[in-house]
This record gives sequence, structure tokens and C-alpha cells, in this order.
Amino acid sequence: MNRKQRVAIVLGLVLLALLGLFPPWTDSLTAPMGYHQELPSGYRFLFSPPRPFDDRHSITLDLKRLAVSWTVVLLLTGVIVVLLHSSSSAPVQQALSDVTPERRGGRQTFRLRVEVALLVVLLGVLISVGRRSLEEMQRYQWVIDREAGQAGQQALDQWWTEKARQDSLERKAALGRQRRAELERRRRYR
Repeated sequence: MNRKQRVAIVLGLVLLALLGLFPPWTDSLTAPMGYHQELPSGYRFLFSPPRPFDDRHSITLDLKRLAVSWTVVLLLTGVIVVLLHSSSSAPVQQALSDVTPERRGGRQTFRLRVEVALLVVLLGVLISVGRRSLEEMQRYQWVIDREAGQAGQQALDQWWTEKARQDSLERKAALGRQRRAELERRRRYR
């Protein structure tokens, strides 16, 4: 293992440690109709998680995103270590010097194709995971908005019902005052 590979491994371990110390958090929300949704709440220090907004919210560690982050760091570190492997290894250089230039170029081209293919696959996986996460967030947001609209409509209906009841009570009170005043006038004129 050469010096560059060790540096790459140390940097990978440092990134893993930082991701472990500052993990992603999830804000779990329970909507009025019993629906449960989890929204990303950012990265915070492990021993000081974000605070929930109110009683309906709870904060938890987002283990899925943490696992994906660690996997990406491990894969990238592995790819970098493999790429740096042949850059200064003496036995491989000696073996390649015995090979004709045509075969050496063919091996390097094949290796480059494999590396590019691995990077393309990794990029495809990351794009797929990101797209799936966005679609899931949009779907959950639509449900939350719909339920919030229903809860808002219910609150509005309750307000109108209470307002109508209050108006009805005020009208009854006003009619009662008018009747008492009318009875009082009749008594005076008798």
C-alpha cells in the first residue's frame, strides 16, 4: 500500500467519523387525521439534536440517510484506493515494462473502461435514490397539505357553527329583552 492510498483511507475514515458525529435527523409529524410523515431535519451534532416544534413533532436519527452517506463514502474511498493502487506500485510497473506497448495500452484502456463503468453505476444509483426520495417527499407533502386543508376546513366549519350559535343566542337574548320591554310598557299603560 503506497502513501497516497493510506492518505485516501485516512480521509475516508475522517469523513465517516464526521458523518457519525454530525448525523442526519428526521422530524416526524403526526397530522390531525392520524397520518404520520417524516421530513428531513438537517445535520446536527450527535449530542445536540434539533428541537421539535410542538407536541405533534418528534426528532429521530435518520438511519437510512446515514447508511447511504456511509456507503457512498466507503465506495468512493474504495474506488480512489483502487485507482491509486497502480500509480506507483513497483512490481506492477516492472511487469508492465516487460509487456509490449500494444498490450499495455490495451490493459490500461480496459481498466479505464471498468473504472468509468463503476463510476457511472455509482452515479446512477445516487440519482435513482435521490429521485425516489424526492417523489416520496412530494407524495407525503401532498397528503399533509390535503389533511391540513381538511383540518382547516373543519376548523372553519366549527367556527361558522359557533358563530351561528352565538348569533342565535344573541338574537334570543335580544328578543327576550324586547319582550320584557314590551311587557313593561303594557304594564305601565294599564
